[in-house]
Amino acid sequence: MQIRQEALGKNLQGSLLPVYMVSGGETLIIEEACTAIIAAAERQGHTERKILDVVAGFDWSELFVVAGTGSLFAEREIIDLRIPAKKFDKSVSQALCAYLDDLPSDVLLLIRTERLEARQKRTAWYKAIDRAGGIVTVWPIDGSHLPQWIAERARHLKLDIDRDVINFLANRNEGNLLALHQELEKLKLWSEDGKISLEDVQASVADSAHYDVFEVVNAALQGRAKRVVRILRTLELEGVAPLAILGAFSRQITTVLHGSKARLPREAEQSIQAARRRLSHAQLHKFAAEISLLDQQVKGMLLGNVWESLERLLLELAGSASTPGLGATQGILRRNGYPL
Repeated sequence: MQIRQEALGKNLQGSLLPVYMVSGGETLIIEEACTAIIAAAERQGHTERKILDVVAGFDWSELFVVAGTGSLFAEREIIDLRIPAKKFDKSVSQALCAYLDDLPSDVLLLIRTERLEARQKRTAWYKAIDRAGGIVTVWPIDGSHLPQWIAERARHLKLDIDRDVINFLANRNEGNLLALHQELEKLKLWSEDGKISLEDVQASVADSAHYDVFEVVNAALQGRAKRVVRILRTLELEGVAPLAILGAFSRQITTVLHGSKARLPREAEQSIQAARRRLSHAQLHKFAAEISLLDQQVKGMLLGNVWESLERLLLELAGSASTPGLGATQGILRRNGYPL
């Protein structure tokens, strides 16, 4: 059956279909639709998910092996099958038709792909999915509907924006939904009461344009906790590598402790002086040791969310612990099973 994109949420409230396919050209919307399907499946007992990427040399027997191999810890599973549109060849058709002819009762199959051509929608495998499950086609959002999309997304984020803001965002991002979503997320960090003016948007654009990894460290050295959170989350949204932030963090702490022969920018010098007034040598050496622990986490040697650990440690440096009684080091060690 065909499921309209806007009707997917209501469809997922009832009994789930054994197979869903989500296709289209809008990456953000496809990802959100797939996330909604996975969340609904988990609520209904599908507690294990296995991802299968169809790449060159993919063995289709793996689909049947995964579907037929139950978990010792979960009765139901999700198979997250990711197929590039150009990979729908004869082998895919045979495998999918065979799978759909004998559907396992405890498996939900989620197929995600790019925009399909009209001829592909006349194939046997497409018709088999249409009969057995649900097909969600994500259509591009054209310019005339983009302002409405921005307004709805803003309401979902509890942002109060007017027509001038909506038009500014639409023109600046030229219909790039992922960029628009990230822009709205940044504005949410900017706002304290949810109200966003055109001046706020323009200031956010100007501010984020000059953010770098040293900005967030300098804010922490100055004891400006709110600015730390805002800049760090902006850097995360922009895809900055945590290791780059950690490198700046280490360098600035070393400079606070031992000084620098190089001429420093005025803001950096002010930040270092502020840290020296607030923090003792013992505290600074403690931060240097904790940076080494975060370095192991960034490199995958320790478990945990790197961004959460960075935020905790930077907020500790700013004098505002994000989790009372639990420092960054303690949090990392606790997640990895070390006694405290």
